[in-house]
Order: sequence, then C-alpha cells, then structure tokens
Amino acid sequence: SFGADMSDGKYASERGVVYKDRNGNSGHYMDIMKKYGFEWIRIRVLVNPPGDHALYQTTSYARDVCQTAKSKGLKVLLVFFYSDWWCDPGQNPRPASWPGDQNQLEDTLYNYTRDTINTIGVNNLDMVAIGNEIDNMMCGTTGTNKRRLVDKVPSVFYLPLYIPNAA
Repeated sequence: SFGADMSDGKYASERGVVYKDRNGNSGHYMDIMKKYGFEWIRIRVLVNPPGDHALYQTTSYARDVCQTAKSKGLKVLLVFFYSDWWCDPGQNPRPASWPGDQNQLEDTLYNYTRDTINTIGVNNLDMVAIGNEIDNMMCGTTGTNKRRLVDKVPSVFYLPLYIPNAA
C-alpha cells in the first residue's frame, strides 16, 4: 500500500492552493493522489492546536478530511498527537488544558480518544496510531507513567492500532 500525510491538504485548498496532476490538470488533491496509486492518507489530530505553524488539525478538521477520504475510496490512518504542539524526540508536551495529575491525565486521555473516535466515526477510519515521536515522552510523562498512558489507548476502540516503540 502507498500513502502520504495529507494533514495540510484541506487547509491549503481552502486558501487557494490548486493541486495539479503531471499533465497540469487541476483537481481535488485526494483524487490526484488516487490517480497515481495512493491508497492511504495520514491525518494528524491535535488537542488544541494554535492555528499556525501548520498546526490546525482539530477533531472537526480531521473528521472532515477523513470523511472526504473515505468518500473517495481512500483508507485513513489517524495519528493522535496528544498535544497542542509539534512533538519530536526531545519534546512531547502535555496539552495545556489537560491535568498534571497522572490519574486524571489518564482519564482525560482516554475520554479524549473515545470522543475523537466517536466524532470522526469509526467507519471513517481504517487505522489509528499513537504519535508523534513517543519513544522518549508522551504528554510530558516518561518511563512508567508514559507506559500507563500508552496502555490506556487500545481499550477505547476496535481498530488496528500502531504503537511506535513506546517501552
């Protein structure tokens, strides 16, 4: 299978970006992707993204992208960032509105995951992943506390789940 991260496609289209195939024909970016053999799209979802720095993928934004992809016959991988900001190996900050207490954080993560899946609709998803870059940290937690957060996620839904090295 072949796919690409299209987290920015909708945003760019809404701002006038025109997507074209190799022959210069314009069209919806997902139609063009499919024409060239793409089968999957990846979309990230953040808790409360700031709306700049390419971070505007709210739950409703992700829902719209997922619904469009499914209507065009594409498969969808939803990646939960569990953050308001970019995550990388050196940082994976807890969303500003989420509690610092570990037990409350676990409950919040569980509820957010459940609510996001319900809002997007399980029929609009083919796979979900915990991301981005949780090898060292997740929601500002490390070690055993991070592992407890990771362990909360699979109990929410019945979809294939990709969990990167989260030990």
